Amino acid sequence: MAGLTPGTDIDHRGTAFTEDLLNRLLNAVRDPTTTRPHIGTAQFDEAQFSGSAGFSGAQFSGSAGFDGAQFSGVAQFGEARFSSVADFDGAQFSGPTQFDRAQFFSAARFHGAQFSDLAWFEETQFSVAAMFSEAQFSRATQFDRAQFSGMAGFSGAQFSGSTGFDGAQFFGVAQFGGAQFSSAAGFGGTRFSGIVQFGGAQFSSIVQFGGAQFSSIVQFGGAQFSGDAQFAGAQFLVVSQWGPVVCGGTVDLSGAVFGAPVTLEIAASRVVCTRTRWQSIATIRVRHASVDLGHAVLEAPLAVTAHPTAFSTADGAILDDSMLPGNGVVRVVSVQGVDAAHLVLTDTDLSDCLFSGAFHLDQLRLEGRTTFAFTPTGWHRKGIAPVHWTRRRTLAEEQHWRAQTAEQPPRPRWHPARAPPVAHRPAPLRARPDPGPRRRRPSVPAAA
Repeated sequence: MAGLTPGTDIDHRGTAFTEDLLNRLLNAVRDPTTTRPHIGTAQFDEAQFSGSAGFSGAQFSGSAGFDGAQFSGVAQFGEARFSSVADFDGAQFSGPTQFDRAQFFSAARFHGAQFSDLAWFEETQFSVAAMFSEAQFSRATQFDRAQFSGMAGFSGAQFSGSTGFDGAQFFGVAQFGGAQFSSAAGFGGTRFSGIVQFGGAQFSSIVQFGGAQFSSIVQFGGAQFSGDAQFAGAQFLVVSQWGPVVCGGTVDLSGAVFGAPVTLEIAASRVVCTRTRWQSIATIRVRHASVDLGHAVLEAPLAVTAHPTAFSTADGAILDDSMLPGNGVVRVVSVQGVDAAHLVLTDTDLSDCLFSGAFHLDQLRLEGRTTFAFTPTGWHRKGIAPVHWTRRRTLAEEQHWRAQTAEQPPRPRWHPARAPPVAHRPAPLRARPDPGPRRRRPSVPAAA
């Protein structure tokens, strides 16, 4: 130890370190000016660290090799500086791992690394490539506000605990193809400046992309969401293909902005596009879902189409959507407040659809097979005289208006066969005025 000085090259491959032995080593190379350990080239491949490994604030001016190293206790690399390549391929971190605010000025390699406890990479800066392919994160993992200036490779990574990339910035390619997220995942406010690849990724719980910004091509082909996929307020500035994806819950695109031509292919329980802004031509191919377009802003033509068969990826793989209810029927539940001049609906069920507040309805295009609700069958009483219902197609607003004038909820037979989800049901009758016959515009769809 007496012969070591700050900046010395160290070769301790395969060495078994106790906490005391490692502290003596780091103290021997501590820079008296910065009070931080300063190591030149560091070779700790296959080394074993028992107890706490305190590399916090350490400076590695040469390459740092920790391939296959084993950390039995806390691994502390917070605010460490890696001037050259840092290799942690196959490293095993059994205790909590801290890399928060660390700086990697060259490639950072964590291929196949195993993190058995908490892992912190908050505000970490990766100046070149950050490679975490096939890495395993067993507990909560945080990359909040991390910066990835080069490629960020998380292909095939497994995140078993909650995962956070909130506020992170990806300036290069972000690869999450085939990654598995077993718990909640957060990408809120994340900025993706390069190509984003989530093809084949699996999200077993809720995933949050609220407020995220995608400035380049986005690839979600083959992604599967078991819970809700929330993209509220996200911005897709350059995108051509979004999906196909399968979502067991809700795909929430409310308030999102699509700034370029896009095709979305979604099999889900619900697709929410309330107040979504479509600045260019777009096509939404849907299966199974109820679609809410309420108050969406259409600056160019938008087509919503029911897709007749299961989606397939670019390589021909068929996406299994058998967990979703129904036979693929698509229900549009609201076009309220929409300029329908740019809207085309193909093979959709409009039995529950609310039209109030929409305009240019005479220019709404209904293609293929369109389903509306019908009046009840049989007789009903008007005053003391029995009246026979006229067989015709109706809008959902008529049902609500008749229920309001009768001051009672509509009878079960008056409702369409499939009631809209709770989130889309009209407010209580006395809490909101329903449009009456005099408020109906002459430009309602001809099929109605």
